[in-house]
Amino acid sequence: MKNKAELIFNETFKNTFKDRKQIAILCFLADLGIAIWSYEKIKNYDEYLKIAKPIINSPDFQVQIYAVLLQTFIFSMLLFLVFHIVIYFLYVREVKYAVKYVRFYTFMAALSAGIMIFSGAPVALIPFLIYLLSFIAVGKQIKK
Repeated sequence: MKNKAELIFNETFKNTFKDRKQIAILCFLADLGIAIWSYEKIKNYDEYLKIAKPIINSPDFQVQIYAVLLQTFIFSMLLFLVFHIVIYFLYVREVKYAVKYVRFYTFMAALSAGIMIFSGAPVALIPFLIYLLSFIAVGKQIKK
């Protein structure tokens, strides 16, 4: 019974990570999930004040710096996500540099997610698995 369940699990992942569209969608969802989680972490004003109060005396200036920090983060994440939508679109179309980028990016993203897990952010486990399996699948696609 256990072998049958393992076989079904393995076949599901093999089939999921063979198709370029599925890899692109899963990687984008992992990117989006990490971006949303990061936003939720950075928008905590109380945590920001713990860091900013000893450095910045003026409450008005603290609020202004926080607003700039938040706006910069949101802009950067949107730029990152739009860039990756374009890259994943080109990856699905099998553009050579996009395939190489996705291969390199999934390796670095899996490494980063692994570090996040060991740093106390278990929420990165699912993106870690997605990036790791995508890295393996893209490597197999490049070899073909």
